[in-house]
Amino acid sequence: MVWKEAEGGGFVVVAVPEESTKRPANKRRGSRKNSSAKGDFAIRGTYKSITKIEKVDNEWTKIVQVIQPDPGGRVPDIIRNRFVISRLAGVTTIQEYFE
Repeated sequence: MVWKEAEGGGFVVVAVPEESTKRPANKRRGSRKNSSAKGDFAIRGTYKSITKIEKVDNEWTKIVQVIQPDPGGRVPDIIRNRFVISRLAGVTTIQEYFE
């Protein structure tokens, strides 16, 4: 994640996925159907985001967020929609904090 002061005021925050040595992705060892051990097959989803925060006036701040989720495989719509809803809930939390 990096951030920078934007021209004309405000800030831009960019976040991209990164592999962690502390929590590496599970390696695929055969197919899920042929697997006898639990936890040896996993799909890791990621998302990229860009957030721009700018002051509109003394009372208002504008936040624009663009996200690009990648579930890492086939994901049913109901689960994908829950992810989007949870991201929108985060925006509501920010709004309530500043109110």
